[in-house]
Amino acid sequence: MHAISARALIVTIALAALWAFTFASPDAGAQAPSGVYSLAFSGDGKLLASAHYALARLWDWAAGKELRRFKDVGYGYVRSIAFSPDGRVLATATSDGRVRLLEVATGKTVATLGTDSLEPSSVAFSRDGKFLASDHGAEVRLWEPATGRLVRTLDGQGGAVVVLAFSPDGQTLVASTSGEQGQRAELQFWDYVGGKRLRTFSGYSGEVNAVAFSPDGAILAAGSESPTGGQPLGEVMLWDVRSGRQRRALRGHTGGVTSVAFSPDGRLLASGSRDRSVKLWQVATGRELRTLQGHTADVNAVTFSPNGRIVASGAGRGLSGGEAIKLWEAATGKEVRTLKP
Repeated sequence: MHAISARALIVTIALAALWAFTFASPDAGAQAPSGVYSLAFSGDGKLLASAHYALARLWDWAAGKELRRFKDVGYGYVRSIAFSPDGRVLATATSDGRVRLLEVATGKTVATLGTDSLEPSSVAFSRDGKFLASDHGAEVRLWEPATGRLVRTLDGQGGAVVVLAFSPDGQTLVASTSGEQGQRAELQFWDYVGGKRLRTFSGYSGEVNAVAFSPDGAILAAGSESPTGGQPLGEVMLWDVRSGRQRRALRGHTGGVTSVAFSPDGRLLASGSRDRSVKLWQVATGRELRTLQGHTADVNAVTFSPNGRIVASGAGRGLSGGEAIKLWEAATGKEVRTLKP
């Protein structure tokens, strides 16, 4: 009886410690996990938003100045951040199970969406701003940002959804699903207004961590990692959206690919990887143009500025350090600035 009680006490203490580490505020005294997990430029290119642990930041990146900290984003990792098309609202997905809408001008929380235990990992606005998509387990939820109303739930009946992206014409939503628990990773294309799955791209043995449409919507880039000889190797697959055929695979990363982004003119593709590098590729030929090095931790996010001149990358993970945002000249690969959160 005494032994059983002692064991129960140990388990209780361990669970309490785990809860405190996962959900406690970074201001509680313990060292908080670091890292930049998502980046987004405003439509005019003047502002850069970054997602961290229990925090989001807003930057005047050209001046290297932090303008605002959004602390009302919940306790846990802010896994995704996105600007609304009009630039007035930021959407965040946090591992506490909630999606939040934040007013850029004031930092106030406009709405909190979702209150369950299904952790969202991605948020995306439709091109017209009328819809916001978020993932919750195997579901994709479509919200009306103006009211916070849940419009529709899409259930792909596969693995957990990892990342989301709307097509440039606003007609299609793509969701990558996890390859966990015996499921094969897939790319699911949805008529999200009608709630109908249009097609599925498959053939992945590992995880698809990142997706991005080319500006004309003809190509979908999917960044993945697959265990090969015990070492997760990364590649970017370029898919022909209309035919569903693979155009080419971009290989060169020695770690899983975590993020992909097209330049506004569609000629370049940037990829970030767990190998701590950013690579720039020529889309038409698949040729690797240059490798951007300087991060000291996993690169979790890459994005182009609206004018295509700057590539922003964010790195860092957990308690391992290396948290930094770097700005690079897309044309030369020259490092312009480092933002230290």
